[in-house]
Amino acid sequence: MEVRKIRKSGEKVFVSNTRKQKVKYRGRMGISMAILETAREGVTKSRIMSKAYLSSGQLIDYLSFLEKCDLIRCEKGTALYRLTESGFKFLEASNELDSLLSINSIRKI
Repeated sequence: MEVRKIRKSGEKVFVSNTRKQKVKYRGRMGISMAILETAREGVTKSRIMSKAYLSSGQLIDYLSFLEKCDLIRCEKGTALYRLTESGFKFLEASNELDSLLSINSIRKI
């Protein structure tokens, strides 16, 4: 992969030579948000892994972190992960903040 573009924010956009796909590096918050978005209705670990593009080791670390923060829980017996009440509130607040920030960045351009 090679760096094709470095944005003003300092974010590097990589392009794979074989697939010509953009690969964007995400931070801990972005990955956590992807997991929370996926777990809205209750999903298995494998579904979260595929939707959030994580390895099993990464997924275990993130699920442990999100469970400690009481944002997600695993239902006993079904092994489905669902958002808690505070997880829903956090996701809503984060999405609202994200939309406000994107509106602000459009105004500055």
